[in-house]
Amino acid sequence: MRFLSAADPEIVREALAVELPDLEVKSLRLTTQGWDNHTFVLNDEWIVRFPKDEEFQSAQERWVTEALQGVSPVPIPHLELTGKKIAFAGYRMLPGVLLSEAWPRCEKSEREAVVARLVEFCAAMHTGLRVDDALANGVIREDLAFGFVRASVNARSEWANVARRALARVDQGAYADCVVHNDLHGDNILLDSTTHAVAAVIDFGDLAIGDPCLDLNYLLECDLQAAESIARRYAAAGGGEVDPERILDLYFLMTLEDYLDPDMPPDERAKLRGLLDPYLARFGNR
Repeated sequence: MRFLSAADPEIVREALAVELPDLEVKSLRLTTQGWDNHTFVLNDEWIVRFPKDEEFQSAQERWVTEALQGVSPVPIPHLELTGKKIAFAGYRMLPGVLLSEAWPRCEKSEREAVVARLVEFCAAMHTGLRVDDALANGVIREDLAFGFVRASVNARSEWANVARRALARVDQGAYADCVVHNDLHGDNILLDSTTHAVAAVIDFGDLAIGDPCLDLNYLLECDLQAAESIARRYAAAGGGEVDPERILDLYFLMTLEDYLDPDMPPDERAKLRGLLDPYLARFGNR
């Protein structure tokens, strides 16, 4: 399977003409340049994502979005377009605005309601999908090696001691495998533009099998001090018992791992630094 050589609308038009010859391309615009995908709005009706590398999981994403119909408490995409020769996936646009954009305008009560709803989504996904079915559909287990972090803990750095302690706790902890979204950040969550309620969860391209806290830790981007309330809400929603300390540890380690990635674009690294600094200020002595 081939991948786009560049995020060029003309190249995309040519690719769509090959893959979907009966589809008339009336309009096409690049909407985001993410870490994993080039994302376009097609005909003001479709979201079409072109992955940048071979980690593209079209079959797995199609499986999970179909399996979650009737399971997820919030709307999710239904993949209707997929490439056979050129890697891409497309779904009809869901209404809403990105959480990452809407969050500064949300009231405290709205923010709490968003976190609560996303915890419900996590619990439903983690308990409503069978790991055996995921494995049968080619979903892989998430590797928690944290190679960049482990390589940094012997260097002089402000996070070395924090990372060493967090790694020790994560390595010693136990968890039950489940199917996780694995990329539940603010650009993959849509909010209603008026009420700021959760309108949809999108982009299941990093789907994996692993620790439920792989999803729950992303919610700390909404409220860094919410680990205990997230764990309580998750258990109340039927997701089972999780350790709030593990949510915090994975939030820190996953953020730091991405921050230390030498291939991380400078603008993305700056955003990650903006997440690390408040964590280190509040939890650096854990």
